[in-house]
Amino acid sequence: MAVALNMRENGGEQDLIDRLAVDDRLPLTKQQLDDALADRHAFIGAAESQTHRVIDRVRALVAQYPQAADYVPGEIL
Repeated sequence: MAVALNMRENGGEQDLIDRLAVDDRLPLTKQQLDDALADRHAFIGAAESQTHRVIDRVRALVAQYPQAADYVPGEIL
């Protein structure tokens, strides 16, 4: 949380990995942490394929109902 707070309030850099590397409670070096986090796809799970499926479904609906693009909702209140 300190990292996020510093970034938000002071425009600080994201230094979480540096902080973890010097924390004695976590027996990993900075290089080990960098290596463990290098494969970004390992952390997104099925999100990429799920996103592609949603996009495909939206495209199919747009093709089926092109007139829907002209819809203008009324005021709620």
